[in-house]
Amino acid sequence: LRGRRRPFLGHNPLGTYMILALLGLVALQGSFGLFTLEHNDAVAGPLKRLANDNWVKWLSDWHRRGFNIIMAFVALHVFANLTYQFFKKDPLITGMITGKKPAAAYEDEHEAALVRRPMLRALVCLVLAATAVLGGIIALGGKLN
Repeated sequence: LRGRRRPFLGHNPLGTYMILALLGLVALQGSFGLFTLEHNDAVAGPLKRLANDNWVKWLSDWHRRGFNIIMAFVALHVFANLTYQFFKKDPLITGMITGKKPAAAYEDEHEAALVRRPMLRALVCLVLAATAVLGGIIALGGKLN
């Protein structure tokens, strides 16, 4: 806002908050969906039986609204990235696609670290996340149909 450019190798502070907001919204959307009742009572979330009818109605309403809320945040995120790429000349999108940014003095350069075997780490994270979600549903007595 002061006109001073502070380039970041990764997310800038506002971008970090946006990512946390998006992750939180998606987590809420998924969590609410576990308890919902959809499509004229034909489809129920695997944990619906654990909540009373008032909670199921409230969670179902917010689950339906959640998509539009998430899409508004996604649109804002895309708009911000396009603004940085084309107006501020910060190659965010290029960096996301190629994994590289031009050499420069970045604010967060000292925090950046190259990880070994990033695909293996990603796979381990995916397996742990799937185990946590599916295991949680099963532990709470839900069904995986």
